Amino acid sequence: MARMMARGRNRSQSQQRMGVSEVLIVVVLIAAVVFAVRYYFTVYRKSPGVALGSYLGAINHGNVKDQYAFIDEEDRSDNFPTVDDYEKGDSRARGFVDRVVGISLGAPEIDPKDPRIAKIEATLSIRKVGQELYQADSDKFTDQYVMRKDKDGEWKVLLSQSKVNSFSQATPSKIGN
Repeated sequence: MARMMARGRNRSQSQQRMGVSEVLIVVVLIAAVVFAVRYYFTVYRKSPGVALGSYLGAINHGNVKDQYAFIDEEDRSDNFPTVDDYEKGDSRARGFVDRVVGISLGAPEIDPKDPRIAKIEATLSIRKVGQELYQADSDKFTDQYVMRKDKDGEWKVLLSQSKVNSFSQATPSKIGN
């Protein structure tokens, strides 16, 4: 005689419950995501390194208005009162479009005497003049940028106190190339 065994009860998906450990894991994961998003928007995006990276990116893309927006108010009033003055008077404005092939930023060093001042060491690789985009011959330069918070709490590049070798030693492209 065959022995009959009862089948186990199948629970539908809606009847399965999470245990305490699974609930704890889900809560921890949600908290981690919320913390990461909060950190990204409140701390990281407002850091001096992000501002400097945006400034150097604007140089590489030839976006003069964005470059000008990242320059400190003191430098603008002393050297470049208008965007047109900056575009005509500084080779960075359009002389290095699509030639910055690498940017490596060091950790920002906040001045202990003035927390509105930060120094960042940047290593830039700039493609030589006359090369096509696919050619990889470039020169490396190490610069030290000084960043300063403005009255709105935004970080700006203080060019007058920065030691920028890359754009002064590299030959700028002719405008229109």
